[in-house]
Amino acid sequence: MHQVNDRYLSYLTETGLDFSDPSLEVKNVVSVGNLQKDIELNALMIALGLEDTEYEPEQFPGLIYRPDSTRCVLLVFSSGKVVVTGGRTAEEDEEAFLHLQDQVDKLL
Repeated sequence: MHQVNDRYLSYLTETGLDFSDPSLEVKNVVSVGNLQKDIELNALMIALGLEDTEYEPEQFPGLIYRPDSTRCVLLVFSSGKVVVTGGRTAEEDEEAFLHLQDQVDKLL
């Protein structure tokens, strides 16, 4: 990421743009996980709580889970694949995924 940023800033400098103090800041980390089993999304939606989940298969094939304990949003697919977004670090994403994994193991 930093190498690409340096090349991009070099390119902009070559075109005549000047930067006094450019910085690079991570705002969002996207991670992928796998629950290692097929998931019945309707059952998971009810088990996790209707207030924290959205599942409208006609609109989007995955369950959207927004747990209160984190700013992360988890997209859970029936294949068991999970996309975690909204975290600012890989550790935050991993913590959210492990929370989901614990919930799935307890509930399903």
